[in-house]
Amino acid sequence: MTESGDNHGERKIYNIEEDTRFEEFLSVYNSVESIHKYTHSFLTGFSRREFTASQQVKLIADFLAFIRAEMVKTGQFGDIDTAMECISKVIHIRLYPRIFKPRNDELAKDQVLEQRMRIFSWIELKHLDLDVDLDENFQRAVMQLKSINYYHCPRDKSLVILNTSIYLTNILNKSPTTTSADTLLPLFIYALLQSNPAHLVSNIDYIQRFTDSEQLSGEVGYYFYTLTAAVSFINNLDHKALSNIDKDDFERRVAEAISQLPSTPPPSPDRPPPTTPQLNIANESRQLFQRTTQGIGKIGKLLGEVVEEGVDKLTNSSSPNQQERELSRDEEAHAHARREEDMERAQLERSHSEYLEQLERSRQQFNRSLETLLQIFPHVEPGVCEIVLKAEHGNLEKAVDQCLEISSSV
Repeated sequence: MTESGDNHGERKIYNIEEDTRFEEFLSVYNSVESIHKYTHSFLTGFSRREFTASQQVKLIADFLAFIRAEMVKTGQFGDIDTAMECISKVIHIRLYPRIFKPRNDELAKDQVLEQRMRIFSWIELKHLDLDVDLDENFQRAVMQLKSINYYHCPRDKSLVILNTSIYLTNILNKSPTTTSADTLLPLFIYALLQSNPAHLVSNIDYIQRFTDSEQLSGEVGYYFYTLTAAVSFINNLDHKALSNIDKDDFERRVAEAISQLPSTPPPSPDRPPPTTPQLNIANESRQLFQRTTQGIGKIGKLLGEVVEEGVDKLTNSSSPNQQERELSRDEEAHAHARREEDMERAQLERSHSEYLEQLERSRQQFNRSLETLLQIFPHVEPGVCEIVLKAEHGNLEKAVDQCLEISSSV
């Protein structure tokens, strides 16, 4: 993310599109197999089912905490805070169609706000006690606000708000009769009325859900809460909140604006709210328990067959051929039989050794996968993680998918 600007004396805005740090991160991310694998597994598992908003926040936060530790271990990602911003961007961009789904109540608030901004679009600067000259900075601020739905990462959406505020502050800094601290809010209100960005309430809620309090502090937080204050003002606006207009004139203008509203409701967002009913967590847990116990039964049966087969091989292979001994009377025949027996025993020992080594490698791989699973899902009981991993025959990706279901109910 870089700053850009042309006019001397004006503050530069952040160029969200040309984020060289993100490009550099992606080149490292794609080359570190473990980080790429963990992230791909999480995204795949997350995308296979629906979660509530609170479950989404918890699952993503838990994974980011896990992947931070893993990236530190690799020692290849440089500044870890920058790397975390970038990996968070990867996750939110990939999951955006699932996690930016306005609920019915949010859609209603979006539509109410959009209608009110249409109704009050006639408001002039004087009605907000503003005495400033609008220049190209204002048009850029309006375009910034309209672009908020283009970006999918919460931080990028926050930067849209920050850039809007920078443009508006540039205007105020040129006015000798105003101070930016006192007049930024009314100018922000005016910019909202002129831009009327779609789904603004949903965007505010999305930023708040997926941005921690530390990230919404300082300058970014100040301008974000300036936006929320502007939205609150518009939602509660009446003639008493404005200057240089009486009640009759206010009501006349509002009536005219209402008469010009379209007869059809505003279009719904590209991603409508989910229609899936609330998940029955208890039923999901019972189904998972049945699947895992069935899996363990199959594994136990399979292991039993392997053990029995191994015992049979050992028993059958270790017994000398009695008929051959009885038929081979001379010394040469005995020597030949012993050589055959020694070769067979050596082959058996090699096979048995390879079998034990394979079991040991499988055990070590299972333990590594279990350790990873416990790190990804710290709130799931270790015993449950082990059962799930066994049921999935040690397949980490499938186990992550199953644990996502369990973690959502913890």
